Amino acid sequence: MQVVLPSFIVVSQSAACMLSETHAPDPTPSTWWYWFGIGIGNVQQGSCKRRIKEVAFVAINVRDLILLQFGLEQKFLTLDQIGAMFFPENREVFNWPMKCVRKLVKEGLLSVEKPGFCKPALYRVTRKGAALLRRHGQVTGLGAIEKIDTRSWEHDLWVTDTRIVFSRRLGLQHWKSERVLKQENIKKKVPDGVVSFKDKDLIIEVERTLKKKEYYEKTLLDGCLRQFHEGEIILYIMANETAKRWLMKQVKGWERIYFATIGDLTGMKDSITFENASGKKFTLYRKEDHFA
Repeated sequence: MQVVLPSFIVVSQSAACMLSETHAPDPTPSTWWYWFGIGIGNVQQGSCKRRIKEVAFVAINVRDLILLQFGLEQKFLTLDQIGAMFFPENREVFNWPMKCVRKLVKEGLLSVEKPGFCKPALYRVTRKGAALLRRHGQVTGLGAIEKIDTRSWEHDLWVTDTRIVFSRRLGLQHWKSERVLKQENIKKKVPDGVVSFKDKDLIIEVERTLKKKEYYEKTLLDGCLRQFHEGEIILYIMANETAKRWLMKQVKGWERIYFATIGDLTGMKDSITFENASGKKFTLYRKEDHFA
C-alpha cells in the first residue's frame, strides 16, 4: 500500500518494516479490515520504491490507521489499552506500543492529556488524525473530540476495556460504539455499544455506578426495549456483585436482560456467563486470538 499525503507518506508493510522504527509484525491489511470491522479503505496497492528512502517521511501502517479509528470511536485510549488491543505480541507497553504512540503524537495525529485526577495518560485523536481517516474512506464520518469529558472518563475507560475483551478474547469484532450509534440516532438514548453475534445483536451497557430506580425504568422501557428487536439480548456489565443483584431485582420479569460484573469479564478464561433475573444463563466462549 502506498499513499502520498501532504505532510507524510503512507508506505507498504514491507517498506514500513525497513523504514519505520515502530514496525511490528502485522497480519495482511485485508485481515485487519475484516476482523476489526472498521470501514477504512481506498488505499491503493503499489510497490515499495527505493526512491522513497531519499524522501523525508513517516511510515503510517495499517495498524496505525485502525488504531486511530478505534480511538476516534471510543473517545480516547490509554497506553495499556493500545497495547492490549493492537500489540498483544508485545506485552511490555513501553516497547512497540509506546514507540507507535510517540510517532502518532509527534505527527499531530494523537493528542495526549493527563488530567490531575487521572493516573494514566489519555490519548485522543486530533482533527488531523480524523482528517487522515476521512482521506482513507472512513465510513462513520466521526469528528475529533476537542476535550475529554472529565465527568465520564472512568466509565468510558470501562467501556473500552469491555470492547477489547469482546474483540480479543471472544472474537466479536463488529462493534458499534456509542459515538457511532449517537450519530445514527441523534435524539435517542443509545447503549454503550452494540456488537454482532451470530444472527442477532448484543446490546452492551456498562454500569460503573448505580442510578435511581426510576432512571432504569425509563431507560430500559423507552430506550433499550423499544429501540431494539425483541430477539436481541441486553448485557449489563456491573461494578460488583452487590450492584448486579440490586439491578437484577429491579428488572425482574424482563427475560432478555442479562448481567455480569466487570471482574467476571476482565478475569475470564475460557468463557463468561451472564445471568438474568430468573436465573437463566447466557454464556459466551473464548475464541482463538486471531491477531496474535
